[in-house]
Amino acid sequence: MNQPTKSSFWIASAALSLFVACTSGEESSASSSSSDSNSNSNSDSNSAGPSTSNSSTSGGSDTGTSSGSASTSDSATTGTSGSSSDSETTTGPTSSTGNTDPTGDGLMFCHEICEVDADCLIDGADQGLHCEDSYCQGDVQGGCRDDEECRELYSGWSAGEACAAQDECALTQGCMNLNGEGHCVYVPTEFLQCETINQEEVEVQAIEGGAMIACGNTSALCTEDKYCLDGCKSNADCIVPGYPVCNMQTKLCECGVDSDCGTQAGASICDAGVCRCGTDSDCAELDYADICVDGACGCSEQSVCRDYMQVFDGTEVACKSFG
Repeated sequence: MNQPTKSSFWIASAALSLFVACTSGEESSASSSSSDSNSNSNSDSNSAGPSTSNSSTSGGSDTGTSSGSASTSDSATTGTSGSSSDSETTTGPTSSTGNTDPTGDGLMFCHEICEVDADCLIDGADQGLHCEDSYCQGDVQGGCRDDEECRELYSGWSAGEACAAQDECALTQGCMNLNGEGHCVYVPTEFLQCETINQEEVEVQAIEGGAMIACGNTSALCTEDKYCLDGCKSNADCIVPGYPVCNMQTKLCECGVDSDCGTQAGASICDAGVCRCGTDSDCAELDYADICVDGACGCSEQSVCRDYMQVFDGTEVACKSFG
């Protein structure tokens, strides 16, 4: 699944962030219908921040969309523990071993904290990131309108060379009418089959009128949160941690039962289509995490982050809440 990014550095640092941000939005999508679940997102333990990207350039899904979620539930976000009693004075979430977030703000994660935009430079180079809410973040892109917009994007049609006639395109291409403009797109020929580029044969409009067969992506979709996701076709497409199985009806990666999560690091239970941790011991498989709170792995104290590999030039690593 192809996904454009700002830089290879940014992918490494922002992967967990995207998954963290997408988990909440995608989980709401999972609960709003009988089949939908959280979509793909990028993952990595070194995260640049909790911003959500509505762009198709997120994991695919995402896009996405991480070994733990920054907003795993309403209770985690508000810092209220489901196991807290009225008599308790500590409002932070409680893990299976009784650990709490002393700030009461929610589950804590190891992250790089910035103060000014200059902290977000990578090896002295400006990667287009800025410091916002103490995290290095990129600009949020506009969302998609419908599935067709995402299919055009993942098919690469809009990126094709401009044309006004078929003979202006390469031998393996044809001139497609895309929203009133001609673009050279790949077509099935004796030299190229659509499956070779992981696409399917679809009927589109030729710039000169009439129909033509082009190679396109038919599984891309626009989620309820208005970002493009390259839908899955098989379990092999579900490469994002937490979402191991392809739902062939919705084309979304998810889990159905706890056993689906058997190979997922930091997880042992399936909750609303997402593999989550059940106990602190699940989190022992992950770097920079030692505590399970409301299904997400995080850090209980600063020492858990001591070996965290920094990506940005001026940040400081901290075990910090997203609350």
